[in-house]
Amino acid sequence: MSKYILKSLAVFLVVLMTACQKDSTEFIPNDSQEINGNRIYGIVEDVLGNPIEEAMVVFQGNQVYTDAFGVYQFLNVDLDSRHNFINITKEGYFEGARTFRTNKSRTINHTTQLLEKKFDLSFNGSIGGNVSEGTIDLDFKPESIVTESSGVSYNGNVKVAIHYLDPNSNQVVRQMPGDMSALDAEDVLSTLSSFGMAYIELQGDGGEKLQIKEGMTATMSGVIPNDRLSQAPTTIKMWYFDDRTGLWREEGSATLEGNKYVGEVSHFSAWNYDGPAPTII
Repeated sequence: MSKYILKSLAVFLVVLMTACQKDSTEFIPNDSQEINGNRIYGIVEDVLGNPIEEAMVVFQGNQVYTDAFGVYQFLNVDLDSRHNFINITKEGYFEGARTFRTNKSRTINHTTQLLEKKFDLSFNGSIGGNVSEGTIDLDFKPESIVTESSGVSYNGNVKVAIHYLDPNSNQVVRQMPGDMSALDAEDVLSTLSSFGMAYIELQGDGGEKLQIKEGMTATMSGVIPNDRLSQAPTTIKMWYFDDRTGLWREEGSATLEGNKYVGEVSHFSAWNYDGPAPTII
């Protein structure tokens, strides 16, 4: 991860190494405090810095929409001292999320860049196939795709949108979902250092969202940035972003093959190749 991200995390990422209920769909940290009377102020924009209007922003079940300047706010809200998160959605863009915490009543400021979904890659769901975008390569097995809402097999044309996030980019903090706080396989809270991440989504010809069939996987590989290659371990954990909790969750691992990490994934959202990072307690 770039020095930019590590410095940013040092400012706002104060996490406690604790355990939570295993398999819970809601992350509730231990020893947290309720901080009353806060204001959340945010801006949603595209990669060129243009405001995105009518993006839906959800916090604690309350939803608002950005105005013509891409601005949203929540007034007089109660925050958790350990963990809070916001989901941001807009048709045609990958879902954004902000994760944060505070130890006193204050105004929380966020700028989020939503990344456009471009379904410019495709393969036949019946026979499988291979697609590549930049540094990300995906290989799909035959008859491994289902319609997400129903679980019914989908054997038609599968469209794929991929957006790679360079961990060395100065904009990655605004573009990636959440921050780098995560729950490992033992449900221990930690902080990550990224070797590369990507948003990935599958769609059918009718616009329906697709996923990998239960019990099957796709092979995903990603090129490691040159300045991180010498630090890359032979095997590294893989993490997906859980938009229900605002945390990265460990699932599987990848193996170093040349200058790439190669691993199996069972579903698509945002994925991350990560090692541990220093954590402020």
